[in-house]
Amino acid sequence: MKTQLDIDFARMAHLNWEQELELMVKKASVPSKLESHKDCELGTWLHVTGIKKYKGNQAIRQLIDVHKTFHSVADRVSNDVNIYDQLSLRMDMKKIRGLSREIIFLLTTIELSSLEMQRRGNILTAPIKKLLRNLFESSTTTISDKNNILEIGHARLVHLQWSRNMLTAFEDWGNKIKLESAGKCSLGAWIDTIGLKRYESIPEIKLLEETHKAFHAKADDTIRALRKKNLKKSDLYYEQMLDYSTEVIYLLSVLELRLIDSDDIAPSAKVFG
Repeated sequence: MKTQLDIDFARMAHLNWEQELELMVKKASVPSKLESHKDCELGTWLHVTGIKKYKGNQAIRQLIDVHKTFHSVADRVSNDVNIYDQLSLRMDMKKIRGLSREIIFLLTTIELSSLEMQRRGNILTAPIKKLLRNLFESSTTTISDKNNILEIGHARLVHLQWSRNMLTAFEDWGNKIKLESAGKCSLGAWIDTIGLKRYESIPEIKLLEETHKAFHAKADDTIRALRKKNLKKSDLYYEQMLDYSTEVIYLLSVLELRLIDSDDIAPSAKVFG
């Protein structure tokens, strides 16, 4: 069992575990004893490496709690399948999917926060110099110039960064702020021109398109409400925007898992020990 997984591998390991659970449920063959929250690859990384390396990050504690709950519900899923309780199974699988999205979001939050700390501390080791420069100093493009390859890890981080910084941008620019449309941001442009055509057989690409558009629509709603000084509505729209943001990050991660051995995506920089 690897204990030195980086955040990217931990994220992929969790998604793979979830996908295997979905497949077992579909086949009605979930074993009565599943891996515990400390024994799966993500759990091993969390309790051996992650908790020490990111002990100052509040999200790591949240992640440990959510991951433990995820496995508790997974154990119930096993029981649901074995006693043929379809109603409980549907409810528990819905919880599994929600918790999984929260896990991927928290892992991405820790990843971005770590990069921000390294930038402030000027800890620019060779493998991360380019990633930091692209993320913080250049344009937010997530598409490489060669063959329109999606820099999927960069897209995921930029999306979270954009979501977190939107309100600060409004405070700085006020009514002058103008948000990119869903079709004009680099991720949206890639989805429209490449993703929907090249990966039409992958169900998540259509969901990504729809969720990404809904995310931008709620971002626009938030800004309009702020301009009218309607804080109650702006708070509501912003929370809805964050929900869509979590889904975008999850779907990008699933797409990355689907294409992990493909040349159609640029591999994420493996920079975390």
